[in-house]
Amino acid sequence: MRKVVLFMHLSLDGFAGGPNGELDFLSYDEELAQWAAELVKTVGSPIYGRITYQLMESYWPTVLTKPNAAKNTLEHA
Repeated sequence: MRKVVLFMHLSLDGFAGGPNGELDFLSYDEELAQWAAELVKTVGSPIYGRITYQLMESYWPTVLTKPNAAKNTLEHA
């Protein structure tokens, strides 16, 4: 049986997004990006919530055709 891995940006007081969905409280640095990349490699199929999916649905199909895309973005795609 496969494991379910939850990866969620959440503040210590339970804040997951502003009133309009803004994520400006996040502090996403290179160390966290590398940790997240390694975590993502362990999953077979990512499952996104509706809002995250809607934010990404137009981006991911095109990222592999962008010559200036970041290495970690291409690997994730």
